[in-house]
Amino acid sequence: MGPGCSRDCRFCSVSHGPKFLDPGEPEKVARAAAALELEYVVLTSTTRDDLADGGADHVTATVEAVRATVADADVEVLAPDFAGTRRSVNRVASAPIAVFGHNVETVPRLYGGVRPGAEYKRSLNVLAWAAEAGALTKSALLVGLGEEKDEVCAVLRDLRSVGVSIVAIGQYFRPTTRQLAVARFWGPRAFEELEATARTMGFLDAACAPYVRSSYQAGSIYRRVNGARPKSAAA
Repeated sequence: MGPGCSRDCRFCSVSHGPKFLDPGEPEKVARAAAALELEYVVLTSTTRDDLADGGADHVTATVEAVRATVADADVEVLAPDFAGTRRSVNRVASAPIAVFGHNVETVPRLYGGVRPGAEYKRSLNVLAWAAEAGALTKSALLVGLGEEKDEVCAVLRDLRSVGVSIVAIGQYFRPTTRQLAVARFWGPRAFEELEATARTMGFLDAACAPYVRSSYQAGSIYRRVNGARPKSAAA
């Protein structure tokens, strides 16, 4: 949805300030997916608070274009919060997608300094609405921004409480000197413990390691999770 984001998260190097919305983008993305012979497509986007629907129609059009062009490909969406508009969330969650992803990114205590313009409760609502619409939901966090382990575990409990099935946790690395400095580097053992905790809580899959991001092994994780779900849920 363009090179500029309407938010200005302190961990992200995407430019601030939306500039345009290319109506031809859905078809361009679909052609790229076909040219690359992709079997699993992860679509992410900027946040567009300047658009009435937050870009839900545009995201849905992109999903539909990919599915029409690469019929055998599964599509995962990493969606913004659509300013907390349930109608927009339902629009995307009801599209022909494999996974609806929305990242909470950090613990609620740090939102003011890390994610200005975002709200933790709003993000939980987005994930809850998507799950209620029948989508398989996923979220991700970055650690190393100043959070404590018990806070991360509390977020995991919150995610499970709203029906999130897949979680990814990775280490924050500073993109440039304009972003927040790394407060702490978590060691391998700490990530192993987080993954074990997540699985104990009932997540169908959890990927926790320094270089993990929300798209990490996304296709493999989806196929593994989808194969393990009850047929009524996977249909």
